[in-house]
Amino acid sequence: PEDALLSWGWRIPYLLSALLLMAGLYVRLSVGESPVFQRVSSPRTERPPLLQVLRRPAPLLLACAIGIGPFALTALLSTYMLSYATAIGYRASSVMTGLLFVSITALVMIPVFSTISDRVGRRGVVMAGAVGIVGFAWPLYALVGTGSVPLLIVAMIIGQILQSAMYAPLGVLFSEMFGTLVR
Repeated sequence: PEDALLSWGWRIPYLLSALLLMAGLYVRLSVGESPVFQRVSSPRTERPPLLQVLRRPAPLLLACAIGIGPFALTALLSTYMLSYATAIGYRASSVMTGLLFVSITALVMIPVFSTISDRVGRRGVVMAGAVGIVGFAWPLYALVGTGSVPLLIVAMIIGQILQSAMYAPLGVLFSEMFGTLVR
């Protein structure tokens, strides 16, 4: 019941997340380090990794710039779109239905773009997503502005496809941008 949910029921998902935390900790502690990491983790006389990064900050700044795009787009598609679309007349349930399709799209497209980035390179995939979303910004709002729920959902799905292109290769791209010791 709603009163039970508001008084104590909202805590249940947080308590259940403790199980995920334990599973993650178990996996992390039971997986061995790679030989490359083991070689560089031995005591060294080089500068500390933070100083190495700060001495030449260009890769760090580039990594920050690359990483902002997909997370900003996630905020736009999930949080802001709900607020914007309901403000211009959509029912919240229609936007939430769109967000369900957005989540399904991400589940499918992230592995697809990860595979593509393995074959053609990460930078190209990230750049294609970034250029794509810049080109799609106006059509996104034009489709949402029609008042049509199917066009709202199509706009959100296309936005998610472009977000997935930027997000999927990020982890490996960042690893490739920095040496093992710095990572």
